[in-house]
Amino acid sequence: MTGNMVCITCRKSIGKNGYKIQCAGECGGWAHLACTSIKKEEIIQKKKLKWICPECEERDTASPGETYEEEEIPMKKMSSKIKKKDLHRAVYSQRKKCSSS
Repeated sequence: MTGNMVCITCRKSIGKNGYKIQCAGECGGWAHLACTSIKKEEIIQKKKLKWICPECEERDTASPGETYEEEEIPMKKMSSKIKKKDLHRAVYSQRKKCSSS
């Protein structure tokens, strides 16, 4: 945390004093606590609080090193070339089974 840090939420400078939190996502950036929905009390109660910035949350990169890409799955055309006589035969044999039980 050296140098001039910039809040990843509001893009303003983060001073040395004050409450700030680091994104546990891929970016690892810092944000003013006031720029998040986290309250100061939550930080005090939980020493290790995981916070994911909106950008990392949107990209679903909460686990550093893991990336997810959408994969396009080709769809096969369904064949509807069932012969009518085969369909009638299947229906007839099914009816025959039902009436004999």
